[in-house]
Amino acid sequence: MARVLVTGATGFIGSHLVEKLVSAGHEVRCLVRKTSNLQWLPRERVRLFTSGGFQPEDYRPALQAVAVVYHLAGATKARSLDEYQKHNVTLTRHLLEAVKRFAPSLQRLVMVSSQAAAGPAAPGETADESAVCRPVTYYGESKLAAERLLSLYPGIPAVVLRPVSVYGPRDRDVLSIVKMIGRGFAPVIGSPDRRLTFVFVEDVVRAMLLVAEDARAVGRTYFVTDGRVYSWREMRAIMERVLRRRSLAVRVPAPFVWMLAAGSETWSRLTGRATIFNFNKVHELLQVNWGCSGERLQRELGFTPKYDLEQGLRLTVAWARQAGWL
Repeated sequence: MARVLVTGATGFIGSHLVEKLVSAGHEVRCLVRKTSNLQWLPRERVRLFTSGGFQPEDYRPALQAVAVVYHLAGATKARSLDEYQKHNVTLTRHLLEAVKRFAPSLQRLVMVSSQAAAGPAAPGETADESAVCRPVTYYGESKLAAERLLSLYPGIPAVVLRPVSVYGPRDRDVLSIVKMIGRGFAPVIGSPDRRLTFVFVEDVVRAMLLVAEDARAVGRTYFVTDGRVYSWREMRAIMERVLRRRSLAVRVPAPFVWMLAAGSETWSRLTGRATIFNFNKVHELLQVNWGCSGERLQRELGFTPKYDLEQGLRLTVAWARQAGWL
């Protein structure tokens, strides 16, 4: 079994990855911040390294004799483009520099990016990895910039994964939509026919483990999806079936959504705390086509997702009920 390092180990996806690595017998190191919530980590079975990650030297102790680095650390919400750049780009640049200097024999670096780095698909199309990237948010811009840093370090055997909307146990974003459906109403922001893609967290973890082990993945970029594209109407219908509850579709006018975002941004400035619901998020929500294909990962490496949206949501809802989240 290998010695591996996970950055962003305390996050939603990272904590699931750590569990899988530990259960497989790997020696797992987790890079965390002093303020990190360690709730989901099996602390007695991993080794923790505390670091801010903003200097290459910060990574040196954690990288000692590591075979694989899974890089998930970063910011999904911030108050400005500069903050996104700091947490998603500068942090990644220092990690790459540290790998170059302190882990020259690293076997694989798995960079977990996002569909946001590619941006929405053109009208009527389903995007793949050959599409021109046009991110529509600061977050997406910063993730794309982090991906492009890899070209400066050709000696690092790296692979980029771009998961689409990830959901599952411990995630609150998709669960918030489930809760609204459960209360009997379904807010419609933008077109009810807008195209969406999803992937269950366990499938994302399986994809990470696959690309870490398969040499054919080096230098490649892959979307990770459940293999389907859903309309908002289909997503709502699936959630209704899972919850056994009908809901009323409530169209939310775009001007009202922009007004709510303005209020959220004002609150963020006054409190100094980042908010995920801002003008960038509204611009993302109003895009009509987030359809993309995970066919390359299947064709090149044989990856097949285990869960479609209904199967994954049933597991997610069951977990949320048991945990008291729903």
